[in-house]
Parts: sequence; C-alpha cells; structure tokens
Amino acid sequence: MNNLIFIIIILFFIFLFYHSLFLSYKENFDKNKQIILLGDSILENSNYVEQYFNVENNIKKKHPYVLNLAQDRAVISNLSLQINHLKNKKINKNDIIFISAGGNDILNDYRFKKKDQTKELNSIFNKYTKTILHLKKSTSNKIVLLNIYAPPNVKDYHNIIDLWNKKQKEFASKNNIKILDIHSMVNHKNHFIKNIEPSHDGGRIIADAILKSL
Repeated sequence: MNNLIFIIIILFFIFLFYHSLFLSYKENFDKNKQIILLGDSILENSNYVEQYFNVENNIKKKHPYVLNLAQDRAVISNLSLQINHLKNKKINKNDIIFISAGGNDILNDYRFKKKDQTKELNSIFNKYTKTILHLKKSTSNKIVLLNIYAPPNVKDYHNIIDLWNKKQKEFASKNNIKILDIHSMVNHKNHFIKNIEPSHDGGRIIADAILKSL
C-alpha cells in the first residue's frame, strides 16, 4: 500500500513537471508568432491617439513581434495592395494575419444613400470576399477577420453594419476562417474618438482581443 502511494506521488510530480514544461514551451512559441495587421484605422489609429496608445503599441506592450501594414482611411482596394506588399515581407508559417476592412467602403458608399438599400452592400461584400479568398489561396498562414463595430454616434449605419457582420460570419464559417468579434466589445462612446475611430480605450480593447485570440 505504501509503495502504491509512493508511486502515485512520483507520477503526480512527473506530470506537474511535464505540464509546466509544456506550458512554458507553448508560451514561448506563441510569443514568437508575428502578428500581422492588415486593413484600416481599426488597426492603425495612430492619427487619432498618441503613438503609445495606438493598437499596434498596445499589442507590443505584451507581444513584441508585430508587422502593421494597415492604413488610416483604407478601403478594400487598399487591402489588396497591402496583401501584395506582404508578399515582399519575410513571414513565418506560424504568423497570424488579422484583417479589418469594409467599414470605410460602407461609410463612403452609403454617405448619401438610404441605409436600407442592400444592393450596394452586396457589391462591397463581393469585393471583400474575393480579396480574402485570394489571400487565403496564396498563404498557409492563419487568417482572422475582425467584424465591424457600431459606434453609438452613427446609429443610422447600425442596420447595414449588422447585415455586413451576418454575411461575414456566414462567409467565414463556410471557408473555415476565424472571426474576431470586436462588435460586441467596442460599443461605448468612450471607445471612440472622432465618432468612429478607436480611442485609447477602444484601441486597448482591440489589442487585448487580438492577443487573447492567439
């Protein structure tokens, strides 16, 4: 009986040792992944907050490896250019690509149109899906799509944003792509500056969500 207890104790400590070793390895492995940011000012909000508080630097406070190709005011056609630019960068197969796009296209195209017209949204979304699928075919890297948040001060766009997010969710599920749901996280007036851009708080929330998704 005493021998059995002794063996159990030894096995327990062996388990703890290897479990700790595995967690340490996984943590170091995750930290070595490069986070690649593509798209618009949801991921590149340097023009609206101090450099230290933008999304990129909020990520770098906990994870040093970030390649940010996102641009303020970028639309889907700019995303295609960013993807071409990415081909010239040295990336590892374990690096993860985060993409935020579509919001500026909606703002621009629906500025003077009724927000219940879906024909224009379908056209924008088709351009978006073609761009994402082109990237997916050209890389083995994991792709994560950010959905679009709904700032409180642009309520007239909320229905069209909800429709976009629904279409995006269906598209992602069909093509085995992960969605990062910032719509449910970034939704308070304090999360925004200039009505629609990520503030200090909004940028921190987005950065934390990206880090937690690794």
